[in-house]
Amino acid sequence: MTSQLIRALTNGHSKGSPLLLGIGQLFAHLSILYVSFYFSWPLLIGGFVVYYLMTSWGVSVTAHRFLAHHSFGLPRTFEILGSLLFTLSIQGSTITWVAMHREHHRFSDKKGDPHCPRDNFWKVHFLSMFYVPKIKYAISLMRDPFHEWIHRFYWVVNALYSTALYLAVGIDGIVYLHLFPAFLCWHAIGLAKTTAHICGYRNFETGDSSYNLPVLAYLNFGEGWHNNHHAHPTRFSFSHRSFEVDFSAVAIKVGKRILGFRDSFSKSAK
Repeated sequence: MTSQLIRALTNGHSKGSPLLLGIGQLFAHLSILYVSFYFSWPLLIGGFVVYYLMTSWGVSVTAHRFLAHHSFGLPRTFEILGSLLFTLSIQGSTITWVAMHREHHRFSDKKGDPHCPRDNFWKVHFLSMFYVPKIKYAISLMRDPFHEWIHRFYWVVNALYSTALYLAVGIDGIVYLHLFPAFLCWHAIGLAKTTAHICGYRNFETGDSSYNLPVLAYLNFGEGWHNNHHAHPTRFSFSHRSFEVDFSAVAIKVGKRILGFRDSFSKSAK
């Protein structure tokens, strides 16, 4: 099965997947219109809670710092939960996202960087989902049965979540608790790929054009301390100065104290 998946990804990472991501994000972006016309404070608060879980625990803690950079160790249960939260953000599977992110660090702001904003800001911000990553950067994940499964059944997972929301809350649940948070998460993480490579301030000379953006960092739970991260990509905390609060790193520290998170990466414990 793994060899078949490797061939599929090498030839275009599950044909049709980029198109489906585009359609999914189109609906996510249209959610802002629905929220505007059918406004609800309780559902909006719920949407922001889901946004936090998707962005901090799904993208930042699990996909970025744990899976892509091996900055710390996660128990298998939290790896699975975090990967599912990431999946609901409609940004691609863990395999394709990690592959593209590692490729970005390999060629940051140089030829071969899959999302260098100097080439085309809007293309990178909105159309990076159509980029087919070099799968050699995520071979270890492709050999993991869970990540192989979540790649194959990516849209099944999203459909099951939306169905559960519809049965529990109705169409409002799908919009406020799935599509709207995914819309927010797309831009919060996308701006770290684009704007944080154009403007801000730098603590380190890194050989690329990465910058720190305080407002962005507070909104996306630490991902905006981008220059710090590019200087030390394997550190789980992206903060360097006292005012550079990294909320995702705080969550990891709490996890180390009470949830069994580990200082060093190893194959996730069961």
